[in-house]
Amino acid sequence: MREIVIAALLTIAAVGFIAAALLRGNGGPSATHTYETARKPPTN
Repeated sequence: MREIVIAALLTIAAVGFIAAALLRGNGGPSATHTYETARKPPTN
């Protein structure tokens, strides 16, 4: 019984992490933009 409860809790935690990653992943172009600007040399 204890193993079933632990497995259920871990499954719920995994679903929460995946949901948070998907919600944060909606800003794809802005994340790509930050990487692009980090590679550009500084302008004076």
